[in-house]
Amino acid sequence: MNKQRLLTLCLLALVVGGCGLFGGLKVETVATSYQKPSNVAVYLSVTDDQAVPPLTAQSFRILEGGQLVPADQSKQTLLDRSVAAEHRTLLLLDMSGTADALARKEMARGAARFAETVSKNQAVHVYGFDGRAELLELGDFPKGASVPDSLDDVERVKIEDTSSNLYGAVVEAVHTLGGHLTGVRKPIRIGTLVVYLRNGDQASRQSLEDMIMAIEDSGYLSIAVGYGEDFGETRLDDVGHDHTIPVPAVTSIGEALAQAGAKADAHFSSHYLLSYCSPGRSGMRDLEVEVAIADAEGGERTSSAFSKFDSTGFAAGCDPNAPPSFVTMARPPVAEEAPEGDDVGEVPAEGEAEQPSEKKPRPAAPGPKKPAGPRKPAPKPPTGDDSVVPPPTSPDYAPD
Repeated sequence: MNKQRLLTLCLLALVVGGCGLFGGLKVETVATSYQKPSNVAVYLSVTDDQAVPPLTAQSFRILEGGQLVPADQSKQTLLDRSVAAEHRTLLLLDMSGTADALARKEMARGAARFAETVSKNQAVHVYGFDGRAELLELGDFPKGASVPDSLDDVERVKIEDTSSNLYGAVVEAVHTLGGHLTGVRKPIRIGTLVVYLRNGDQASRQSLEDMIMAIEDSGYLSIAVGYGEDFGETRLDDVGHDHTIPVPAVTSIGEALAQAGAKADAHFSSHYLLSYCSPGRSGMRDLEVEVAIADAEGGERTSSAFSKFDSTGFAAGCDPNAPPSFVTMARPPVAEEAPEGDDVGEVPAEGEAEQPSEKKPRPAAPGPKKPAGPRKPAPKPPTGDDSVVPPPTSPDYAPD
């Protein structure tokens, strides 16, 4: 299959998605925004099975209708991600079974290293679980927070039920992370779920299929850190759909959690907010954003993402540094069932961002239970439909 044919199939199959052409390089469109006078912005993720060096605005090539838009004409630039996007990570720790002082100490130190790494760029929420239906809140770290060397609550928390509610806890963690994201008024909201487990599910409050479906429906990046070899019917990749980190010994728990933190931070760093001035002045435009990365042999690997926008009414006077007017579907899952039908390929109204359709999971389980000591409760998705959130800078917001 030639490159042109593959590009055509990618465009047909993923109107707002991406397609990797060589190796593991993959570029995906998260959301697209357009507004007058002729501003276009794309929130992208760039991933590879190799390390991706930090990209600059010149790392991207913009094509409209198959024609290259020269960089000096487009004035393409990378904007601060926080202008449009909120990233948050939830770390869920398995506290089930009998107390193990060394394992607790390793978890406490590893969770602190995790939070220190990830909170440099995004908020981190730390919860635990045992056999109870509720989660235990163990730490909350806003972006840029100071993190101690060890999380004392991980060592001190009292285990009331030595059974393991793994499946129910993961389902609840998905909804709890959704609650944290729903409370943020940013048009693009992206979550990462990291689960440390040491036992399989014993409580049977939810099924293995319930847990897998909740993770898949959320759209969150999921990472599993597993200590031990016996998780019952559960495999590590049932929990960590994107990454798994086996832990060979109790003394390696802290290092494994630190590795998970590095992966969560790399997920944040893989996103870019590209803004440019379009030469289009009328009608629908096919947009391709290509990323080129030099390889060790002196060549380059490339991959592209695709979307569409309406340039009707566009004119001169564009400033690519102007905040984009994204209006997107929220990433957090909500309780309502997804509507029937498939609207992939429909074009949003002016200023509205395109985003892949996503399924919506079942209603959330009861909220997390706090350990002793004053803490703020984790936010839960509010009653009603919060699937669309207006950005702070969008005066012309209208729901879908």
